[in-house]
Amino acid sequence: NAKTMSGINAEYGRRHGKGWVRIGGAAIQASVGFAGVWVVNKAHDIYHRKGTFGDRPGNGVGWIHIPGKLQWVASGHGLIVGVNKNHDIYYRTVDPKHPVGTKWVHVPGKLMQIDVHGNTVVGVNKSSGINAEYGGNVTKTNVIVEDKLAKGLKLDLEVVVNSGTGKKTAVAKTAYKTDGFNGTFDANLDLAGPTLLATAVSEYSGVQGGAKVGFDTEKSKLTENTLALGYTNNDLTFVGFIKDLSVFEGMVHHKVCPDTEVAAVLSYNKGNNACAFNFGTKYTLDKDTSLRMKVDCGGNTTLSCTHKVKPWLEATFSNSLNAKTMSGVNHGISLEANL
Repeated sequence: NAKTMSGINAEYGRRHGKGWVRIGGAAIQASVGFAGVWVVNKAHDIYHRKGTFGDRPGNGVGWIHIPGKLQWVASGHGLIVGVNKNHDIYYRTVDPKHPVGTKWVHVPGKLMQIDVHGNTVVGVNKSSGINAEYGGNVTKTNVIVEDKLAKGLKLDLEVVVNSGTGKKTAVAKTAYKTDGFNGTFDANLDLAGPTLLATAVSEYSGVQGGAKVGFDTEKSKLTENTLALGYTNNDLTFVGFIKDLSVFEGMVHHKVCPDTEVAAVLSYNKGNNACAFNFGTKYTLDKDTSLRMKVDCGGNTTLSCTHKVKPWLEATFSNSLNAKTMSGVNHGISLEANL
């Protein structure tokens, strides 16, 4: 965890107990972390305190000049990050054999200040929030603008750079949320042709509707499309799905009275012309005992009785068979303890 000190205009010092130990050199900003002590001076020169890698106690044994210019630096675990006067972002990896690393790697984006904790890098600039995450050779940077252009609107540009392969990817994400509506629109910024993905969910007076659509502009075809419709009131719930115009599924649950509930699920796959149906009911005898029945389109039927033996212990007795063939009879008992 980097511990950052800024506004150091005089000689650099290290705190021991209740006082400071004066150390030669001058800095305007310093950071102390597992990667040791790193500072920048008023000329934006970068220095590392030799002998401090691993966050070891002591004052170190001299300053090592690091090539480059930064106005802000942060010391993390195996990682040094910084920004220059133009707000460009850089990082370099370090380890016990190479406590100062070998080179700076530029990361897309702009930051005024930066800090690092583990493999997570965070920073801010004057107009938006930016979060960067580093792991191995991969750096992910998110530029986020939220509630700036409109209330409930969030814009997020995500850039991923693999320094090992040189591969770069970017995704522009848009989200808008208000009372009764939640929508997103993502675009994978591939030069060969971006992939677009949009979702929307809305609710009004117990009726819910949703949609998800994916489109590959390179191949000019839909990659996915799903529509959903639901309705809920005190005793009745209905949900229906249509996926890729080939899979249809509906579910209904109805509380007929305080003691009786019924539910059914129907699905149909146009691709293989397969249909499935499940029906179930529950009847509550008293506060401790309930009966359940479940039947599917294959005739498989299960009857069960659940009784609360103790406040923490339930026992279930079940029987199943195939009602079409009157075969496959099975009996079972199970115990469930909630400790």
